Amino acid sequence: MPKPHLSLISLSAIALAACAASSTTTSAPDYSGMSEREREIAQILDLMEGTYPISSNANMLAVKDERGDPVGLNAYDEPSDALEAGDIAAFIATVKAGQFDPDAPEAFASLITAIDSAAAENYDGALTALEPALDDESFSSVAGFIQAWTLALSGDGDAAIAAHRRVTSQLPGMTGDLSLAALLDSLGRKDEALAVYQSLTPNTITAPEHEFDPQGLVYMHVQTVIARQALLLREMGRVEEAATLYERLAAAEPEESVRYEAMIDSLRTGRGLDDETMSLERGYSQSLSDYSLAIYFQTIIANSFAGVREDGYDTTKGMFDQLALVIDPSHEDLRLGVFNDLYDENLFEGALHVLNAAPTQTASLKLAEATTYLRMDDFPQADAALTKAISLADEDEKFGTSVTAMRIYALK
Repeated sequence: MPKPHLSLISLSAIALAACAASSTTTSAPDYSGMSEREREIAQILDLMEGTYPISSNANMLAVKDERGDPVGLNAYDEPSDALEAGDIAAFIATVKAGQFDPDAPEAFASLITAIDSAAAENYDGALTALEPALDDESFSSVAGFIQAWTLALSGDGDAAIAAHRRVTSQLPGMTGDLSLAALLDSLGRKDEALAVYQSLTPNTITAPEHEFDPQGLVYMHVQTVIARQALLLREMGRVEEAATLYERLAAAEPEESVRYEAMIDSLRTGRGLDDETMSLERGYSQSLSDYSLAIYFQTIIANSFAGVREDGYDTTKGMFDQLALVIDPSHEDLRLGVFNDLYDENLFEGALHVLNAAPTQTASLKLAEATTYLRMDDFPQADAALTKAISLADEDEKFGTSVTAMRIYALK
C-alpha cells in the first residue's frame, strides 16, 4: 500500500460528507433539526473544539485539555503531529472530516473509517465504508484483510475465512499467514490454526551469524511463529510439544539458551503468561500490528537499496499500530510497542499519553512511565510511577518489577 500523504488543507476546503455519516460511530453528536449549512458549521466547530464523532474506543485515546475534553483538530498543524502525540482520535476525526490531503485516494479514508466503525461495533457501516478500497487495486489486499476481520467480528466466521484466504498470499511478508492463523484461532478452529503455524516453521532453524546478517529478519519471523505456536499448543494441552519448539531455538542460538529455558519454564508453569483464549479483537489488533511491521520492514529494505536513510517517527507504522489499539485498547504488548516507537524518537509527551490512556494501569505501564519521566528529568513523577508499579505488581511480577525499579533508581 502506498504511504499516505499527511498534510492539512485549509478550513475552507473541508469536505464534510464522511463526517455526516454518523451511523458509523457510537457517540456522534445529534445534528437533527438543523439546516444543511447549520449542520456543516456545527460539525466544524465540534471537530475544532473537541467533540469527535468517532468510536468510543478511539475517543479513549484522545489527548485531553485541562477541562478533560479532546484538544480539537486546531491543536495540530499536520495529521502527522497528532500521531506523534499519540492522538489517533484526532487523526481519525481529521480523516472523517475530509480534512485530509485532497490528493490522497478515497480508498485510504475508507480504511480508516472502516477500522473505527468496527471498533464501534457498527460492522455493516464498516463493510460499506470499505467498498472504495476494495475497488482500488492499490488498496484491495489490505482492504480484503480488514474486510475478513470485520466479517469475523460481525459473527460470519465462514465468510471471514473465505475473504481472508482470497488475500492471504497478497499481504506482505508472513502477515497473511500469521493473520489467517490468528483468525482461525480466534474463531475456535485451533487445529487449523496450528496447521498454518506448522507450515511456517522451517525444518532447520538457523540463527543469524552477526548483527547485520540478512538471515536476522527471517529468524525474527521464525521466533514470532514459534512464540504464537507454542502458546496455542499450551492452550491445547500440548505443553511438551511447545517446549520442544523453544529447545530447537536454543539449539540454533546456544548463547541465548538461558532465555529460552525461562520461556519453557513459563510454558510449563504458566508464570508470566496470559492464559486467556485469543479473542477476535486481540487477533485483529495483533494482525494489524503485524501488517504495520511488515510495511515498515519493506520501507527499510527499499530505502537501503536506494541509499536512503529516513530519520524520525514513522507515521505509517505509527498510524496502523495506533489504529490497532483502537480495535483492542486492552492489548498491553501493543500499547508498549506504540510507546517504545514514540519514546525512541524522544516524543515523550506522546509516549506518556499512550501509557496514561490505557483502560487499566499495570506494573509494566508504570515502569515505562517512570523511565520516561527520568528522561525528562522529572524525578518526583518518576518516583511516584515506580512506587505505583511496585504496588500494582502481582505475585508473578513482583521480583521482576522490583529488579527493574532498582535499575531505574540506579540510573536516577
